[in-house]
Amino acid sequence: MSAWWLIIGMALITFSIRYVLIATSGRWQLPQVMETALKYVPVAVLTVIIVQTIMVKSSSSAGWEVNPGFLLSALVAFAVARLTKSLMITVMVGLVCYGGFYYFQL
Repeated sequence: MSAWWLIIGMALITFSIRYVLIATSGRWQLPQVMETALKYVPVAVLTVIIVQTIMVKSSSSAGWEVNPGFLLSALVAFAVARLTKSLMITVMVGLVCYGGFYYFQL
């Protein structure tokens, strides 16, 4: 039963934080420097997610190792993104490449 109270508490805290920010958003404006800085947040977060997916913590040593299927898929997806500038085509090609690399155990 305590897990339910934990879930309800997390939901209330999350809702209240978002509600306060959304309800008061029209009353104040961020400084121009902050708005400029926030434009780079999605790129930074996506970069961290992609690099973390490509680099895998090695179980045998203290270092990191590269997952070749993820790396090749990311390189192909990057090339497709640069050529087509289409998010949908990039995601589809990346998924198909990773599926192919996974199927052929690359």
